[in-house]
This record gives sequence, structure tokens and C-alpha cells, in this order.
Amino acid sequence: MTESKVGHRRRDLLRFAGVGAAAALLGGCGAAGGDRSADESGGRSPSPSTAGRGGGFPVTIDGVEGAITLDAAPTRVVSVGQYRDTDAAVALGVVPLATPNLDHFMQGGISPWVRERLTGEPPALFEFADGLPFEQLATFAPDLILATDHVDLDKDYATLTGIAPTLSKVSGYRDAGQCCAFQGGGRVRAGRAITARAVS
Repeated sequence: MTESKVGHRRRDLLRFAGVGAAAALLGGCGAAGGDRSADESGGRSPSPSTAGRGGGFPVTIDGVEGAITLDAAPTRVVSVGQYRDTDAAVALGVVPLATPNLDHFMQGGISPWVRERLTGEPPALFEFADGLPFEQLATFAPDLILATDHVDLDKDYATLTGIAPTLSKVSGYRDAGQCCAFQGGGRVRAGRAITARAVS
């Protein structure tokens, strides 16, 4: 698939997600991924605009690999989905701390339509051609891993959940290339995980 075709589909996702409305919902939850590994940052504290805002948490979200329960709004999100998890998070106002390096088909390893929405430091990029770098991902001390379109999720889910609650694809979602299935399920589910609200 050419970059222009991929770009068109991903820009459609961001428009469909309603970036403005989602950002208003999230408020200060959308802190840029300036904090890196827990060793470097010592963890990230909620910003004054989000501290004390419980929203609808705790929230439980079912997935094909299992349900996750989040007691509070996540502040350290990592994306392992190769194509759309990062898009969904950024559309919701949250920049993942780390995301797959897509430089095999995209200059700079991250899409320009995501990059143009970043207000701070971009996500750290990790290689995944030989499998996910679990030890590297663990150094970010995530409190949520987005994996709705990770192609090897059935194989990697147990290891990922040992690091942090991992949002898997919705039941019946078989093909990571089914954009409409992701928009109708993964986007809303990511919104629930990040905000404890249904994002429309």
C-alpha cells in the first residue's frame, strides 16, 4: 500500500474520531509523551488539570483476548498496534510514550498527520520486525497498552498484560486492515480506556 493511500485512510480515522470534541473531553489528559522510561522520569504525575478528576473510573472493557479494568485515567500509554492505535490515541488527545517505528514505509517513522498534532516531544519509536521488545516497553512503566491492531496479539497478549493492562481488539475483529471495524469498535474502546466515556 502506498503512503498516499495509507495517509488517506489514517486521516479519515482522525476526522472520524472527532479530534476537537475528544480533546475537549480529555482536557489535560492529553499531555505529550515527554516522560520516557520510568528510570529516567520516575513516573509521571497527573497534571493540575486532571488531578482529582475520577471521571467514570473504574472501567472494565471486554476484548477478544480478555477484559481489562482501569481504576483511574491512564497517564502512561504505550501503543503496540502497527497502524491505528497511535492514531486513535492522538485523536483522543493522548500521545503514547512509545509507538512502533514505521520508517519502512513512512519517513521519520511516524505519520505526518500524527506528527502535526503533537504539541510536545514525539513518542519514542521501537523496532518490531523481529517481535515486540518487551523489556524496552516495560521500561516505560505504562499503565495502559493499546494493542487493538497488533497482528501477533494472540501470541503476545500474556506477556503484554504482565507489563500493563492491554486493550485487545473487539470480538469479531479478524483483520487488522478492516478500517471500518476499527473505527466502529477500537476508536470507541480506546476512548473508554482513556476517558472512561464513550467517544462518539
